[in-house]
Amino acid sequence: MRKILAVSLLCAASAMFGASANEIYAAAQAAKAKGDLAGALGGFEKACEASHADACRRAGLAYDYGMGATQDYAKAAKFYEKSCELGDANGCSNLADVYGAGRGVERSEQKSFELFNKSCEMGSSGGCYGLAGLYESGKGTEKSSEQAAKFYKKSCELGLDLGCEKAK
Repeated sequence: MRKILAVSLLCAASAMFGASANEIYAAAQAAKAKGDLAGALGGFEKACEASHADACRRAGLAYDYGMGATQDYAKAAKFYEKSCELGDANGCSNLADVYGAGRGVERSEQKSFELFNKSCEMGSSGGCYGLAGLYESGKGTEKSSEQAAKFYKKSCELGLDLGCEKAK
């Protein structure tokens, strides 16, 4: 009951006082930090409606992993897609993963490759790592150990330890 009340108050406050997407997002982060996952999800969804890219991605994560809501891969994919459309590199990487696995969308290795490439170009270490893995396996693209090494190295340079391990 408290969680429903918290979400209701968050939505009402944002409507009454014209809270910005950033303010709603901050309130959702605070709810998450307190362990109120349902309240956080409500805030992330509201901030996403106001075009906050990372809020869309976090709502996608909540549905993807069933945190604060029933697991729903199709909803997760929709939130990741909006995040990616709004320019969030990690949202594009999450969407690439969804397409590669076929969670909530029709499985497409080609689409996964395109999205990991986009994410990497936008500066996501995870996107570069995912792209390297596709080059390594030949999924969605021609297999290339040279390209895999290049993108593992790039993911390392962007701060991903797993990329550094693979780049050795």
